[in-house]
Amino acid sequence: FDHADDAELAALLESVDAPPMLAEVLSQLVEYSMVEVVLAPAGRRYRLHELVRLYGTGQLRASGPAGAAAQRAWRRRLVRHCTEWLRAQSELFRYEDLSALQSFDVERHNVEHAISLAEAEAPAVLARLLSAGRMLLRHRMDHGSRRALLRQGLASNAPPGA
Repeated sequence: FDHADDAELAALLESVDAPPMLAEVLSQLVEYSMVEVVLAPAGRRYRLHELVRLYGTGQLRASGPAGAAAQRAWRRRLVRHCTEWLRAQSELFRYEDLSALQSFDVERHNVEHAISLAEAEAPAVLARLLSAGRMLLRHRMDHGSRRALLRQGLASNAPPGA
């Protein structure tokens, strides 16, 4: 990172009330190629390398019930965050703001991951996630996949025995 990057990162971390050492740790992770800097229309993003994510997931699993609980909490937060983000982006798109499509394209991997988590971990929120993103999903997801997800979402909200 150069000084401008450090200042921007510090401002971002301060805005979300992050611990002071987080900027230094994030800089080191980027330097060691464990986190990738992605330039997007909305600004700079940081993406965790897939192998690091898999290692972290394994470490949580190995740490027993506390790790499993932390992982479940993280998954619920990610699905909730993506639901709200999709709702906001779909609302922008509804009023013909095409930047919502660009934002979706940048975040597509996160949205797809949230959908898979909602399918596996939290089926009750799958319908809300799909409903929140319906405007964008209609334009960015193939018909067969969208249809299968919608059916699954509807089935997950059906009363027992229906």
